[in-house]
Amino acid sequence: MTRRTRGVPWRIGHGRRRALGAAAAVALLAGLALAAVPGSAATQTELDGTCAVSGPATESGSVLISHPMLPQITGADLPITVATTTEVPDAINPGHLIHVAADVELDLSTIATDVLEQRVKPGVIAAGFPTLAPSAWVELDLHAVTIDVAHPAGTVATGIPSASSPASATTAGWTPDSVRLTIDHLSVDTRAPQPPATARLAWTVSDGGDPPPRTLTFDAGAVTFEATVSVGLLFYDAPVVGAVSAPWTCHPNQQHAGLAAVEVVSDPVPSTTAPTSTSSTLPTSTTMSTSTTSTTWPAAPTIPPDACRIDGFDAYGGFTGVALDATGYFRTERVDDRWWLVDPDGHPFFSQGINHATFVGTPDKYGATPYHDAAVARYGTQEAWADAQVERMDAWGYNTLGAWSDDVFFDDKPYVLLLGLTGQDFATGRMQDLFEPAWETGVRAQADAAAAVHADNSMLVGYWSDNELHFGPDWRELHLFDDYLARPATAAGKQALLTFLQDRYPSFEAFADDVTTTATSWSGLEDPSSVTGWTTTGGEATRAAWVGAVAERYFSVTEGAMRDADPNHLFFGPRFLAQTTGTPVLAAAARHVDVASFNLYPLRPELIEPLRNADPTYLPVDDALAAQAALLDKPILISEWSFRAADSGLPNTWPPLFPTLETQAQRAGAYEAYVQALLATDWVVGQHWFEHADEPPAGRFDGEDSNFGLVDNDDEPYPLLTAVSKVMHDCAYTRLLDPPPSSTTTTGPTPTSTAAPASIDGGGPTTSAAAPASAATVQPRFTG
Repeated sequence: MTRRTRGVPWRIGHGRRRALGAAAAVALLAGLALAAVPGSAATQTELDGTCAVSGPATESGSVLISHPMLPQITGADLPITVATTTEVPDAINPGHLIHVAADVELDLSTIATDVLEQRVKPGVIAAGFPTLAPSAWVELDLHAVTIDVAHPAGTVATGIPSASSPASATTAGWTPDSVRLTIDHLSVDTRAPQPPATARLAWTVSDGGDPPPRTLTFDAGAVTFEATVSVGLLFYDAPVVGAVSAPWTCHPNQQHAGLAAVEVVSDPVPSTTAPTSTSSTLPTSTTMSTSTTSTTWPAAPTIPPDACRIDGFDAYGGFTGVALDATGYFRTERVDDRWWLVDPDGHPFFSQGINHATFVGTPDKYGATPYHDAAVARYGTQEAWADAQVERMDAWGYNTLGAWSDDVFFDDKPYVLLLGLTGQDFATGRMQDLFEPAWETGVRAQADAAAAVHADNSMLVGYWSDNELHFGPDWRELHLFDDYLARPATAAGKQALLTFLQDRYPSFEAFADDVTTTATSWSGLEDPSSVTGWTTTGGEATRAAWVGAVAERYFSVTEGAMRDADPNHLFFGPRFLAQTTGTPVLAAAARHVDVASFNLYPLRPELIEPLRNADPTYLPVDDALAAQAALLDKPILISEWSFRAADSGLPNTWPPLFPTLETQAQRAGAYEAYVQALLATDWVVGQHWFEHADEPPAGRFDGEDSNFGLVDNDDEPYPLLTAVSKVMHDCAYTRLLDPPPSSTTTTGPTPTSTAAPASIDGGGPTTSAAAPASAATVQPRFTG
């Protein structure tokens, strides 16, 4: 049920130094808005709570203030009224996910003013200094503020909770029975009132799947913080200040202080319809179970094991049957209208890679390392393990190490190095201010450090600058315009935004025609809350243009730093989220990268329509990759993709975006169909599978618990999958190499025409693939 709550009184018990902390606690609970999918009704709920000092309290400053006025200030009840709105889905089916967002409003200025008017000034007067009362003020400082919301009984925390605030640094995390928002520091001064501070908390829980009907209730939990109230006044024009500090803990008085409730029902719950207008966030609710099989993928591989067999590869993995210019480094070349990677010896190279090939594997969220334990038992040392994995990679057709792989391989296999230059908080998507000079200095330092280690290694293919940057609306919500508008007025990025707007519009009035704003001049935009809506096509175009400006800043700095540090290796730019990267970002990338990289997982079909409406700059999600390739005119590497299957025994509950196939045979069939779709293009130069080993059953740090591995957590390979990966490595060359001009005298197998799936962006292929009949000896050449 949608639940909106306003006018919630939180009454505070008597006691020295309690009232101020209680006021702060109430403010922290104000405005909790638990939002997932649209609901049906609004209700009001009243909660009573009690706050108490949970540690030593100290007084400091002037004797005049602390004796006796501070006890008078803090020693009485201070009832506080706060506004709370909560929204949750009307209902879910058993076993489904509940995505929740909480908007928290902290109106500390009002609280500080109440303390001043209701406690401080009367206390000053009662102490015998009525003429000093008008000069009094209050400062309120809160540190390490935590707010808990309890998990409903029968649910399990899933994924990584996220938190963001324009007012302060924030973090989100799990406790054993709740989600916790932590706000680093907030302060107000009654001499300079401020608008309420806001924070956003988002998280997901998974229903346990018990039979309906049931009710899941989100309960208010504890609030803790360190609070300091400073009281000042002017005594003969000289400031006199005293303060009291203490840790506080607050609890609701009710055993179950319900913020919202969700009904678990047996009837099918309709899917959320796609929004009719542009939304700043992607819909996160789904009604389809994550264990549902995608029937659009083949039941098993269809290509015979030896159909594409080919020999003749150099030390890097390039095909020796074709000779191009050898430069000593990996590079790109377009030959007969087809893009290729070319290895240091001058041979065409289709990069078939593995992400996250590590001896440790993936630790679970409790710190256990099941894969590492098995690897140590089997191999003893990392070196022995690495030697075995190189043999496996050769046998399975993998010639490249992808992101997050151990450097123990870097002298044996080509690799692409992931750097991480933005300092992005992956959970929230918030990057460093890309316009700050310090960011550029840091990028250059990282580029120089990487080049010092890797620039002379001919096995290095190139560099990724970052992974899955938040350039557009996704589960991490903030649009880049809103992100920079929310930054402090003195921030370089905020000033860059204001300059951008003034250059784009002839006057503030022209800008105001495109937006809903409380500002009346350019300087008014320094207020983070000054723009509340975009009312015209021109306004949306301005937002898109700003994304392009930020992207250009990002690419010009990162490319420049890498070219200066290592001019000989390829610059791949960031690993893009394929379905949520807009045209302004791609246009900027096209000016700077050598190869564009996309993390492209097939999605569950019901997510396709919502993605169409997520942002006006996103390309058609049904076949986004082809549209991106046309815009970029660059070679493309699929830097991450995978399939999982239910028969692995793993939960496969996170991420909920991807289909879970039924069997390992279907998983291998999907692998074959996916790679055939890539080989049907003339611009894909490689694909990197995610990942080497399965994720742990208990889930990794963010809850991922999926069968993504080529091997399981006991280091046992999935034989159907590894067999088809070898076949598709060889097919990458037999499909892409046709008989050469008569002057070329190399030999290779006969290519066979294969119908490939037309789209891999959505739920599966659209055509079936025919297997080649046999292999034969021919003279290969490049074809478009």
